[in-house]
Amino acid sequence: MRLTTHIDVSFRERADDPERLAEARREKRADLEELRASLAETSDELEVTRLGRVLNRLSEYAKLAGDDEQALEYGREALEIWRDLDRDRAAFLARLRCVEIQFFLGERDEALGGLDALVERTQSERFEVYRDFALVLRGRCRCAAGELEDGRSDLEQALEIRRDRGNDRLIEHTRSILERADDRPI
Repeated sequence: MRLTTHIDVSFRERADDPERLAEARREKRADLEELRASLAETSDELEVTRLGRVLNRLSEYAKLAGDDEQALEYGREALEIWRDLDRDRAAFLARLRCVEIQFFLGERDEALGGLDALVERTQSERFEVYRDFALVLRGRCRCAAGELEDGRSDLEQALEIRRDRGNDRLIEHTRSILERADDRPI
């Protein structure tokens, strides 16, 4: 189920339709229960991979609902699965989500340090495709922390990458975050 989102005044991502989000969470929780029961009988790698994907989605949904503790729990479990399966790109994305959640849980210094490391990692060819996502997230977090100049710089770098790639939806998303940052005085 595709959910649309927006960035609120605190630079947090929120679901546009809370009822639809609640329905999606119920569906994924049912999937999680089914997978856990299946994995109790077998440890098939395909099923473990599916479990990681369901946990990723549940982490995202919990984050959108503002249920940060649950989001972090799901995210960390997914991260562990991706690391165990040696899926470094999936682990990178799970780590990115976990760091975002940590930031909004109040672990700002740790989260910003984690974001710096993740942005640095995107300089390698293997993770370069995620650079704009890491920059947008670090930019949002920096803006939320009051580091508006640095946040805007990250967002402008991400916008440049997205313009080069020509993804209109992501370009507009980044512009809207920059506009929100421009509404806050430095």
